[in-house]
Amino acid sequence: DPRFAVTHWAAQSMDWDHWLVDGFSAYMAFLPMEKEALVLRKIPERLATRVPRAVRTGREALPALADMLDRDAAHSAAEHGVPTRGGKLQYWADLLWMVYWSHLEGNGKAERLRSYLKVRDAEGGGKARAVLLDGKTQEEVQGEMAAAWKKMGLRLRFSQPASAAADGKAAEK
Repeated sequence: DPRFAVTHWAAQSMDWDHWLVDGFSAYMAFLPMEKEALVLRKIPERLATRVPRAVRTGREALPALADMLDRDAAHSAAEHGVPTRGGKLQYWADLLWMVYWSHLEGNGKAERLRSYLKVRDAEGGGKARAVLLDGKTQEEVQGEMAAAWKKMGLRLRFSQPASAAADGKAAEK
């Protein structure tokens, strides 16, 4: 989709974090068009009907929020060629998170996301992440996001963060 590519390039040129570049690009490509204008109404409802069944029913776990936020910001649109199975899950996670923070979180006006961007531009990533998490653990924020999507018929499940999986393997040895 050209909208994904153009948005990806523009967002990447702003030196946004990888998850934000990909999430915003997927969001812009997802938005329906009517008479050459983007349609912003009923976005969560439209997306809920298009999520693959395996993700919608919780059979496939989305990547953990911790892993999404830790992705490297240095990447290129070329990485988005042929999606792998994990890549497809990452795509859906990015899109679901972007729609959540834009339409479902708080009063639905993307206030936390806007605050995150302001702090990130002014003070950097660490303090911005604290704004995004709003004083909660990443697991609590995942729970809030899953609860918001559950109202639309999705039963989202998240994988364990890579750091937790690595800690578990280290403990086994």
